[in-house]
Parts: sequence; C-alpha cells; structure tokens
Amino acid sequence: MKPIRALSGGIALPELGWPTPPDPGDGWGGAEVLDDPAPFHNFSRFGGEAAEGVDEATFEALDAAFLARLRAVLRGEAAWDDPELLRLVEALRLDHDIQHDSRPLVEGSALHWRALTDMTEDHIPDVAPMAADRILGPWADEAPSRALITTAVTALAFAPLMPSGNSTAGFRYAHRPRPSHAERDGLRAALRAPPMLWAVPEDPSLPWTPLLPLAPQMRPDGPTVGAATPLPHVDVVRAVVGRLHPDGQGRWHLTAGVGLGAHPPEAPLTRRLTLTLWRARRHERRANWEDLLRRRSEVLYRTCAHWWWRTLS
Repeated sequence: MKPIRALSGGIALPELGWPTPPDPGDGWGGAEVLDDPAPFHNFSRFGGEAAEGVDEATFEALDAAFLARLRAVLRGEAAWDDPELLRLVEALRLDHDIQHDSRPLVEGSALHWRALTDMTEDHIPDVAPMAADRILGPWADEAPSRALITTAVTALAFAPLMPSGNSTAGFRYAHRPRPSHAERDGLRAALRAPPMLWAVPEDPSLPWTPLLPLAPQMRPDGPTVGAATPLPHVDVVRAVVGRLHPDGQGRWHLTAGVGLGAHPPEAPLTRRLTLTLWRARRHERRANWEDLLRRRSEVLYRTCAHWWWRTLS
C-alpha cells in the first residue's frame, strides 16, 4: 500500500478539538488546513458502484464539497451527523469496508526517546512549538514542562512530517547512519504499534486496557514497562495516550505516553477520529482504523488533552 501523504499542515486553523459542546475557538490543531486534493485514480479503482459513471471533474467537485463540509463540522457550524456530510461520504465511498489491521505487532526492546527527539529537532528545527500545539492542544499555552514538550516531540516524530510523507521515526529506521540493532528493533516495533487511549489499572502487574476500538492481536496481555508524562494537574494517572509494543518476554513497552487524570468518554472521541479517517480514506480507501491511529496520532493526543483541559476549566 502506498503511503498516505499530505494529511497534515502546520498553519493553525480554528477547529474543534473536543467534540462536545461545539467550540470554534480551538486554534491548536492546524491539521485540517491543507486542501490536499484527493487522487481520482484511487476513487475510480476502489470506489465500487459509487465510482461508476463519475468523471474526474465531478469527483473533484464532490471532494472539495466534502472538505468544506468537514471543516464546517469541525468548527461547530454543523452537526456530527450532518446529512450533507453523510451524503458526500456515501458518494465518495469513504465509510465502506472499514476494518482493523490484521497484522500482528512486532516485538522489540524499549525505545530510547532522546535520540529520536534530537533527530526530529535536527530535521524540523521548529518542531517543539509545533508539537506543543498539535499534541498538547490548549496546554501549549500553559507553559508545559520540558518533559511534556519532549514527550510531545516524540509523539509527533511518528507523524508524516517529512517532505516525502515519511515520519522522522521511519526516516531514522531506514536511513544511514543506521541506529544500533536494539534501537532498530524498538523503532520497528513502535512504528507498527498504533497509539491508543489506555486505561491504567491500579495493579501494575495487570495489562492495560484499550478504551477505543483496537485490533484484538494488539491488546496487551502483560504488564507495561515505562512511565507516562502526566498533563498538568494530574495527581494519579488513570489513562494514558501512547504506543505499546511487546518485547517477547511478557512485557509491553510504552512510547510517548501522555497521562490523564480520568477516562475520556469513548463516543465523542470515536466520532472525532472517524471524521479524520474519512478524510484520510479520500487518498487510500483501503486504509484501516489502525492506519489512521498511526498516521494521524496527533488528533487522538490533542483531543484527549483538550478534554482534560475542559474538564478542569
């Protein structure tokens, strides 16, 4: 499958970070800023009956209308079940055959964040303020700690920020100078593992539980190694947004974990991520739920961070 490109932008656009209630004042995202016209060939090949008799000009008009309606929903100007949006989703065949990733996770050792964070800053010098906005949302304006900024940069290192559409984590894994064998194993494992919102049990020997849909083979069956960086005013970490991968010895390693003081509700989060998946599937209609979590992880991080900020506010 070809990589999904042009799904992110660095210019702030007011968009809804937490779906309930509508609040057009969230300017921390910038993720929906690009028009990123979708390719007609993917629609004509995988659009099924919806693509029959549709020429390229008609497709481009439908695609532009979908983006405009999606932005209206994100700004709080239209409902999540807006009939016009749903009509365009159906016409573009964006919600058909959405499945989970059938591949297993990759085993690997713990990933050392510092080298990845430093390399990301080398390639993208202004990544720290970008990561604060796109990962931490409103907390970017609250003087976040150095540890929280480092975690945000690590999380954004898995997003497609490179001009080629690759992530800096993927670039480090594939290009010279090659990292050590152990680091390559950790990178490969973390790249395969989708970020997730996890419930953290009181007993550290118990596995973490996903709070959103996740492929069964990606659910932990052992204890988690590694500590999350808590958001401000989190006294006890009850939930974590981050990547978990197994090491083959019964343990699961956490990468880029951000801690919350309570469990965000599932339904609004799933709606927000579904909108993002529809947008991504304009480029590749075979994209699955875990593809979305890997490629657009900042939406999950930022939405959860915004929820915690609104909860305290």
